[in-house]
Amino acid sequence: MSTPQRRVTGTYGRRPPKRAPAIQFRDIRRRGPVEAPPPAAVDYIRPMGGGWKMLGNGPDNTVAPGFGGCGNCVAVWWANTRRTISTVIGGHSSYPPWSEVLAVYKTQNPDFDPTGGSSTGPGSPADGGMDIQTLLEWLVANPGPDGSKLIGFAAVDYTSAAEVSAAIAAGGVLCVGINVLDINQTEFGNDQPWDYVASSPVDGGHCTMVGGYGAEPAGSDPDLAGNVKFVTWAEETSFTPAFWGHEVEELWFVVWEEQLGTVEFQAGVNEAAFAAEFTAITGKPFPVAVTPPTPVPPTPVPPAPVPPTPVPPAPVPPAPVPPAPVPPAPVPPPGPDAADQALATVAEQWMADTHPFSHRLREALGIWLAAKGFTTP
Repeated sequence: MSTPQRRVTGTYGRRPPKRAPAIQFRDIRRRGPVEAPPPAAVDYIRPMGGGWKMLGNGPDNTVAPGFGGCGNCVAVWWANTRRTISTVIGGHSSYPPWSEVLAVYKTQNPDFDPTGGSSTGPGSPADGGMDIQTLLEWLVANPGPDGSKLIGFAAVDYTSAAEVSAAIAAGGVLCVGINVLDINQTEFGNDQPWDYVASSPVDGGHCTMVGGYGAEPAGSDPDLAGNVKFVTWAEETSFTPAFWGHEVEELWFVVWEEQLGTVEFQAGVNEAAFAAEFTAITGKPFPVAVTPPTPVPPTPVPPAPVPPTPVPPAPVPPAPVPPAPVPPAPVPPPGPDAADQALATVAEQWMADTHPFSHRLREALGIWLAAKGFTTP
């Protein structure tokens, strides 16, 4: 059992690109001190909150009962872009109605009649689709049916991921010309991103509004899982990198009056270079005064740290040197006591006399008396 399709696929209508001379986005992309790398993700589509319309590029009873669609995808791109730019950047939502989309479509299909028959109606020779660059040139030369003014446009190198991201970040929305594969119709109906399948044949040339890139928040619709976000047939979806690498045929950066002077535009586009390239391509002066870029103050560089003046360590007093030991004064031997004195008196008297065989005693007493400090006779 197949999965039921929620979405209704539409029709095509992009003519092959005419490749006329055009400003190149790489020549007007800001370089220098105020250039900033594009953010990791940008999304101008999500803030719109849905509400997209078919506007005749597929089954649409608001055009006429039973209307099956016509080849006005390029004109619908204009209406979707004007809604996005006026809302997100201009601060006033203005979604061009079918009557204005039809007026844009008739700039290249003047005989088209949405209620006409086989000679002027949908699918007839009068329903011939549109060339993107031709419409951009017309919008620069003429106000749109809603009174809006396209200042200029530039071709973006769609093979450079960095340039594509920079263009979306600076301009908000781009105009992409693609070849739709048969499998993409099925993927669209099944809420899946448009992917490249080599075996799937090309179903037709198409134009859509690109308005974001980068990873989606958790919980987002599965059809937004691709890297580049776009709107077609009244729905939001995305391209995988594989599709982008094989089926994109042209990509345009467009500048409306509301974008001039915005922070994003000033950061991403060198307006003076844009004006010079515009004049070189068209031979006409740039239609508005060039806004000087807002200078970005340089990032302050902290001064180099100054090493602290070394503080000498506090002097350490030398350890006290103890005085050289002084030997104690000799202590004289104790003097004779009373007994000694008495013996000494008698001995001295005895020694004064002559006694036979007493020379040893005499000698001993003499030694004792001397040792005790007595003077011998």
